[in-house]
Amino acid sequence: MLRHPATRLAAGVFQGVAGAGMLVMPAVVHGLAGPSAPLLWGAHVALGAAVALLLTLLTRTGLPPMPLAAAVGSVLGRTSQRCVDVAYTVGFSAGQAALAWFAAQSVVAAVAEGGRAPAWLGPVVAAGVLAVGFVLALLDVPTPPALLRLRLPVVGLLAFACAAAAWPAAAPGSALAPASVPGAGAAAGIALLVLYFAGVGWESVTDLVPRTKAGLGATLAGVALGASAVAAVYLPLAWLYGAAAGRPEGTPPGWARYTLSAALLTVITSYCFTNIRAAGRIVARVTGSAGPGARRRQLVVVGLLCAAFATAGTLPGSVVWLLLVPACAATAGYVMGAVAAFRRIGDVTRWLAWPLVVALAAVADPIRLLLLG
Repeated sequence: MLRHPATRLAAGVFQGVAGAGMLVMPAVVHGLAGPSAPLLWGAHVALGAAVALLLTLLTRTGLPPMPLAAAVGSVLGRTSQRCVDVAYTVGFSAGQAALAWFAAQSVVAAVAEGGRAPAWLGPVVAAGVLAVGFVLALLDVPTPPALLRLRLPVVGLLAFACAAAAWPAAAPGSALAPASVPGAGAAAGIALLVLYFAGVGWESVTDLVPRTKAGLGATLAGVALGASAVAAVYLPLAWLYGAAAGRPEGTPPGWARYTLSAALLTVITSYCFTNIRAAGRIVARVTGSAGPGARRRQLVVVGLLCAAFATAGTLPGSVVWLLLVPACAATAGYVMGAVAAFRRIGDVTRWLAWPLVVALAAVADPIRLLLLG
């Protein structure tokens, strides 16, 4: 049992950040940045820790436990809150499409190594993952907290197994890597931005810190310890995938490919279920509607968004493009959180808020280069 407030907060931060990104991002970031991937993971953790620290200072001004959008809204107004919620709804939906296509790419790659994979296999697998996740969310299947706690170590073990086998491979032109990117700098910037899909959860401090009710020292120590725990998992994952991708043996044997793909398919479907349900709750905050009928309509909105984004899955680099949507949503939310902190606290946060806004904007700049070719 975690008795000390700092360790409880650290565990909460780690659980908020770590998730399906452990499975998806090693391949995606390596496909974009190659050997530079561990450096980008380190930069992401540093930026994420700065975001968490700034939002921690915001919550310690007397805010009750609340999501990031509500924390922003308490300072900047209801419109700002809705903007963050809408951004996260769209981002969550695109993120589930990206997860579904990642699982599909793994299955297609496993089958293709033993022969030619049929063209329909990827779309069918991706649609199946999203459909199962949507139906489970619609039925509101119970998820005991103990089961969700067990999922995280299982995902961690699976992530390290996939990284050790460099599976699935991020071949240029596949769903996991664009056919071309205009320059190494743009590729690194896109990889750093996409990493915010793996970092959605740094904002969990707006709910965790008020609940912990610890002093400033214990709170800051908890956030720092949580960020260190994230780094202790993400950086070895990035290094391990890069080392495995550089081995001359090629792809893993058939039994390993199929085992890893089946495990990825199962775990990612579970994440699509819980994330679609979470996105439905965000829609409920936006609309202010409650009740079983409203809940179903909210989930239908999320399901339609997921389906719309999933139609892009056959394009080269589709997983990267889809991941950019939740990454940009998180970045927008963090920028608004930084502005709210500056407005709420004033000069005390000037040393952190505006440099962080500039850094986040700089990370987003490679999208402009990519779109302009």
